[in-house]
Amino acid sequence: MTAEQQTLEQAVARFVVSYGSKDIDGATRAAMKTLIKDQFANQIGAAQLPWSQQTRKFRNPRPGKATIVGETGKVAAVEAAYINASYGHGFEYDDYFDNAHPGCCVVPAAFALGEEVGASLEETLVALVAGYETYVRIGRSGSPAVLNVGWQPHAVFANFGAAAVAAKLFRLDEQQTFHALAIALSRQAVIVENRPGANGWLAAEFAKKSAADGYTLLQTDNLHFGLQPFVIKNFPFNTHKDFEPVVPMYTTHYFVCVAANSKWNTLSDLIAAAKEANAATSALSYGSSGYASHMHLGGVMLESATGAKMKHIPYKETPQVFVSVASGDLSWAIGSPVSTEALWSAKKIKYLAITAPQRLANFPDVPTVREAGGIADYELRSWVALLAPAGVPKAVVEKINAGVARALAEPDIVERMKRIQITPWFASAAQVGEVMREDEATFSAIARKENIKVE
Repeated sequence: MTAEQQTLEQAVARFVVSYGSKDIDGATRAAMKTLIKDQFANQIGAAQLPWSQQTRKFRNPRPGKATIVGETGKVAAVEAAYINASYGHGFEYDDYFDNAHPGCCVVPAAFALGEEVGASLEETLVALVAGYETYVRIGRSGSPAVLNVGWQPHAVFANFGAAAVAAKLFRLDEQQTFHALAIALSRQAVIVENRPGANGWLAAEFAKKSAADGYTLLQTDNLHFGLQPFVIKNFPFNTHKDFEPVVPMYTTHYFVCVAANSKWNTLSDLIAAAKEANAATSALSYGSSGYASHMHLGGVMLESATGAKMKHIPYKETPQVFVSVASGDLSWAIGSPVSTEALWSAKKIKYLAITAPQRLANFPDVPTVREAGGIADYELRSWVALLAPAGVPKAVVEKINAGVARALAEPDIVERMKRIQITPWFASAAQVGEVMREDEATFSAIARKENIKVE
């Protein structure tokens, strides 16, 4: 982004955030009424054409709260906005503006997102006008005088106006709006495509077969390639031949949790009880989100370090693990701050230790495992990173790495991560690769020692 672009987008961001009903005069309301009427007429007319029906079938929209013109079902806002915009774009003429219709992206975006967030008609109108004003100020030198307040046109991007609509309806602040506009101006978009199933390997297979151009990335955690290659028979990938690290995102650690009314008040208490129960053949139980998960691995690591044998009970749903801990159906469990904080705040469970090398700033009274149980070098952490298909050019990797690092350093992102106790992770692609190999060595040794296998 050039300095000129940045200055312009900052000015537009300030405009969008401050814009309100008071700024819409009568002439503008009349112009918008005509624009909306023409756009819906365009969409309704085009919706029945063969090419429009093909567009609809190609998109196969997901369920949501927004409406596709001419249909009764509700779909995701992004799908409705796209399809309605493509319908409107079929008529390359606008009666009021005597030009190629400028609202083909802005109007569908405003109404689809307005439905999505439950906005009132006035709120939708304010977002629409803010978006359209943004569009004509930035994108069109021939904009109508009633909406042209003298800003220098910059580029012909209707999606710039749609980004302003979204920023307004989602009530983004000035900095967030600036980022939304920057993405629109760059014509770059990040699409998160969930491909669940097969323990995450459907997504990995898709990423592996994608072009090594940096446009397809795989989000993964440290167990997918750190532990599972050593516990899954016929593991379908070669980590270091099929993929290469691009950029890290964040790390998090785990709490050792017991019921709030448990008689165990320290990790040493829990370990002593586990050893005593083991001697009496009535092992304590701990839960997890599944076999070979972080929660399971943390329990196995504690067993290995202390010599106590406990009963592992996997659950299908992670929240149910901690409900069972709170009720006493499970003796204990290891859980992330995100998974456990609600029950902890409700005083249903208590934390005995944190599986980190040092205490968390937000939980200064919770000791580390080493402090609480005398277990040296015990650490359980999860990290998330983005990998690419092998062969991505080094320059592309470095560009993505730098861009994600800049985003993670934004104050609002840092604050959001802090609230849920995850830590932005800054490292080069090579450093991520080193950490991956370190985890492989650690986890494979545990898997061999404890005979962890997944058939």
